[in-house]
Amino acid sequence: MVDTDRAALRLLLVADYSDLSRRLARRLGSFEKADRALEEAYARLEDGPDIGPVRCAKDYLLRLALEIAATREPDPAAQRRSEVQTLAHALAELPERSRNIFKAVLLNTMPRSNIAERFGVSVSTVNSEVQRALEHGLRRLA
Repeated sequence: MVDTDRAALRLLLVADYSDLSRRLARRLGSFEKADRALEEAYARLEDGPDIGPVRCAKDYLLRLALEIAATREPDPAAQRRSEVQTLAHALAELPERSRNIFKAVLLNTMPRSNIAERFGVSVSTVNSEVQRALEHGLRRLA
């Protein structure tokens, strides 16, 4: 083990960036997440005292970046994808008529009275089915 200073670790991170990014991307699932973690690791290495003894500097950098990735805020795009999947499942759980009315209201620009006529129900039933579908989706997201 050798004492490793932050400047030496930053230099190693820059010199081996491609390899570190590739290895992290395999573990994190994307190059974007890997690059964000490495950028933050570099920033953390700019200030502070020496690290102290490190057996393998490259492994230390990988562990640091993995720790950063694990404690980061959830990826907003991934969270939106998850919410969309949850809502799709919630929609599939609805009875067929409710699901079809809800889709018709969302996808069509025709008045609800035309939708009611198409399904052979009243406008208040269309409104109730839409409200029920929205509440079901919100419960699933909660």
